[in-house]
Amino acid sequence: MPRDLAAYAGLAIGDYLAAEGRITLCHAFHVGPSGPSPWHRIERLDRRDELIRRLGRVLAPEGGAGTQAQAAAEYLARYRAARWARDRETRTCPPDLAGKPVGLCWEISRLHDRPLGPRQINNIINGRRTS
Repeated sequence: MPRDLAAYAGLAIGDYLAAEGRITLCHAFHVGPSGPSPWHRIERLDRRDELIRRLGRVLAPEGGAGTQAQAAAEYLARYRAARWARDRETRTCPPDLAGKPVGLCWEISRLHDRPLGPRQINNIINGRRTS
């Protein structure tokens, strides 16, 4: 095998192993068919969505879906801006966050490390499938 190809393969396998199941080998090598999301991605997104709905209920227990979505979007955005960069590398929820709404934000961000806009959070809380 040519050295450059061996180096690329080594890096891709390293990325795959470091991701601890969050990506497939196809993603690590940047190859693969397009089509429906793999099952593990769907499971993570379903879990993330349930945590977002729970966050909305915790922050606005008496509010409707719109109020819950707004509260969750604002709270999650504040967490990501203020603390996620520091917490991103932790493998378990930091003890000072556990059992609090901010701990839900850590779990949500850990499952899918992408910022979510208010419209997407509103769709999630209303039970609509998002990516």
